[in-house]
Amino acid sequence: MNVIHRDIKPENMLIGDYEDLSKIKLIDFGLAVEYTKDNILDFPKCGTLLYTPPEQVAKNFMYAKKADMWAAGITMFELLTGYHPLYESGDNH
Repeated sequence: MNVIHRDIKPENMLIGDYEDLSKIKLIDFGLAVEYTKDNILDFPKCGTLLYTPPEQVAKNFMYAKKADMWAAGITMFELLTGYHPLYESGDNH
């Protein structure tokens, strides 16, 4: 659909039926933009830090589909294991 969501995380996914996980829906398109070949310059304002790729945190790239792929990977890991791969409860740095 050529849309960059920019805030993929478990809280933005709805599961209609736990017996049929093919019916997962992505919600909250408030930060979404249409994908273009032009650079998207407002990336510092987008997303949730725990699902943000390192390059975006370091401001080394313009926002693109690859950031959504990173967030989807972190989300899948979290959904499969029950914990975030980079964050431990109580971390403050």
